[in-house]
Amino acid sequence: MPTASNAVSVPMEAGAVILAPKKSPAIREGKQKVSLLTNFWEISVKSKMVYRYDVAVYLGTPTNERAIDLLRGPRDDSAAITRHRLCMDALRYALEFYRILSRGAAVIHDGAAMMFSSEDLAAALKEHSGVLTLDKNDLPENIRKLIYRVDVKTVTIEIMPCRIAAASFDIADLSAQVSYLMFNT
Repeated sequence: MPTASNAVSVPMEAGAVILAPKKSPAIREGKQKVSLLTNFWEISVKSKMVYRYDVAVYLGTPTNERAIDLLRGPRDDSAAITRHRLCMDALRYALEFYRILSRGAAVIHDGAAMMFSSEDLAAALKEHSGVLTLDKNDLPENIRKLIYRVDVKTVTIEIMPCRIAAASFDIADLSAQVSYLMFNT
């Protein structure tokens, strides 16, 4: 275990995990400044409305259809990556399965609680009260293998129109704002 002097004592148990001591933050006082060069491209887009939705994704067991909230959990990199992959793949599959999107529509999910769409999905979602439930056995293998608990029977996805002022916006407005910021800062 790390001690106050950052020395690591070796545990007595066989097979015990030894953690490296946490490093202190870097001190930049009096150090050489570093120039940073990044790539960026200006993108011009035509006027197109974008709609924002709040998303919740749950794994359900026979006794509780919201047993596991996939948007919350350990921040461990591996667990978080698996949860985000499961959320995005299940969301994409549910939108196709329930035929929520029309041909040529685009959806972007942030891996957490926000989704953006190139079309207004309110009418299509209203038919299902915004709740898309998938039986685990009906999911494609690539999604099923991301569900580790054997008692999980369903994946429930709730999609609701965002209720704040920025629930929809014109992407051309965003493009104009980015251009303004690039040339005036």
